[in-house]
Amino acid sequence: MDYWQLTLAYGVYLGSVTLAILGILAHGKATAHLAEFARLREDMKQLSGDVKQLLQFQERRFLKELNYSKKEGDEPRTIPYGPRQVVGSNATI
Repeated sequence: MDYWQLTLAYGVYLGSVTLAILGILAHGKATAHLAEFARLREDMKQLSGDVKQLLQFQERRFLKELNYSKKEGDEPRTIPYGPRQVVGSNATI
């Protein structure tokens, strides 16, 4: 075998091994990224549930305050969402 044929065969072999190693590493990284994405998706579900629960608590608190104000004959003090505003006035707090 000539020197250039041996060099070519050795280069093809090293190139194949390099591509195989890079493919394995890329697959490992892709798997890690998918696992991270799945974890982030679960975190988003958890946060979404927490936000819904907090909104329900806030709405319940506001309705209790509204019912209490109606019993007392007062007007409600605040609006539950957005900037705090005194009812019956144009001033924002």
